[in-house]
Amino acid sequence: MRRGMARCFISKSAPTKVSCGSGKTAVVAAGAGILLGAAEPSFAHALGGRYDLPLPLGFYLTGAGMAVALSFIGAVALLRTTPDNRLRATDPRSAGSTHLLLPRIFGLGLLAFIGAVAVAGSAHPADNPAITLTWVLLWVGGAYLSVLTGDAWWRAIDPWRAGFRLWERLAIRRSWPVHRAWPAAGMGRWPAVALLAGVFWLELVYPDAAQPRTLGVLLLAYSLVTWTGMALYGPRRWLWRGEAFGALFRELGRLAPIAFCPGGGNGGPKIALRSPMEGLATARSVSRSTTVLILLLLAAVSFDGLTATPQWAAAWRALTGMATVSAALGGIEALGLSGYAVASTIVFAATVIVFAGLYAVACAAAARLAHPGDGHDTSAGRFIDLFAPSLLPIGVGYHLAHYFSYLLIQGQRLVPQLSDPFGTGADWLGTADYAVNIGIVSPATVWYVAVGAVVGGHVVAVYAAHRLALRYLRDRRAAALSQLPLIALMIGYTIFSLWLFAQPTTELG
Repeated sequence: MRRGMARCFISKSAPTKVSCGSGKTAVVAAGAGILLGAAEPSFAHALGGRYDLPLPLGFYLTGAGMAVALSFIGAVALLRTTPDNRLRATDPRSAGSTHLLLPRIFGLGLLAFIGAVAVAGSAHPADNPAITLTWVLLWVGGAYLSVLTGDAWWRAIDPWRAGFRLWERLAIRRSWPVHRAWPAAGMGRWPAVALLAGVFWLELVYPDAAQPRTLGVLLLAYSLVTWTGMALYGPRRWLWRGEAFGALFRELGRLAPIAFCPGGGNGGPKIALRSPMEGLATARSVSRSTTVLILLLLAAVSFDGLTATPQWAAAWRALTGMATVSAALGGIEALGLSGYAVASTIVFAATVIVFAGLYAVACAAAARLAHPGDGHDTSAGRFIDLFAPSLLPIGVGYHLAHYFSYLLIQGQRLVPQLSDPFGTGADWLGTADYAVNIGIVSPATVWYVAVGAVVGGHVVAVYAAHRLALRYLRDRRAAALSQLPLIALMIGYTIFSLWLFAQPTTELG
């Protein structure tokens, strides 16, 4: 969740900011992170107040790096080449949607409610449930729900799917064309990647995304784009290739311990229990667009953590102190744009490029080390798409470290907001005077959750990546060698992200 939004929410009733951070940049920076962590006092990045760690930060960084390294050694020692049928994962496109009417009505009603209160409710984000429902409950909480249950919950309540179904029934009844089903060859999931990048940009960069009226306009625009795409390409095709929220929840759902498959009673879906790793053991390499989507998820959380650090604030002050940069920013401001937002957009794009580049370099090195000699394609491009799903546990770990306290604290805003959704002074539920309890989670708890989530995410990613390598290469030595560059990268990310998370929060923009 965007720190600007957190600032808007908290400022009316609490002196502390809620802003979690985690980050991933160049591996070279990990060494600097260790030195800085050992030399400077530690703070709780998740909460505005200071939190001194019980041990020097360097101890945590060293232990985290060693945990990731040892997990690789354990994976190499314990895992053997496994037959395909032991690793077959449910294809996300084959999972059946629920056939219940109530979830669809709920989804459409929720979208209508959010739109209504965004336009007609309070103009202050702290008092408007549209902001909390969208950015806290659905965006943050939906990600966690997808990890636990898969994306079936979203497909059940997806308001855009339900809205188009209503249009289909009306169009068929009146003999109107339902959709054109334009060809989508070569499209991949690039429309979903572009829209998801736009959502991340709104969340992390756009200065007015936390304003209710702006949110109402954005939801209307997104609805029009989604329904137009479904009308042109068909609902099933567009929901797979172009709908950003569904694409994100679908990828996170790969980690879920349950899968929804067609063929249940009365033609509905059936539930199958599975190992959380099974969804990462894809039957084939994912598409390049899916790889970029996964990398975008990781880079977005990295960028949010990076821009909350004192180092970022110092770099920004240094840049604006330069005459040429100051003049350029002045020209941007003269056009009615935010110079800080434009600069942040450039840095956001650079973060995505750098992260993707580091991953590509690691995969290229892995391809050079893996030579099983049995005709397998060990090109860098093949490895980039093969190992992409194994990065998802890292993204989930960073997401949990980053937004854990935010969800618990800001989620409480719904209690008074829903009692007076339109800001008229009503008290429908008798909870309008509820005060948010910011002490529900302590800084110490936030720190240890962050450590466990970041390290745990990397450990799971190590296991998943080695399992994929064994399945594809069918050679233990080649699989182990292919993982060495990726393990080095993961160790660097683990160390640097924890160092970044321990930095005090700084607000700019």
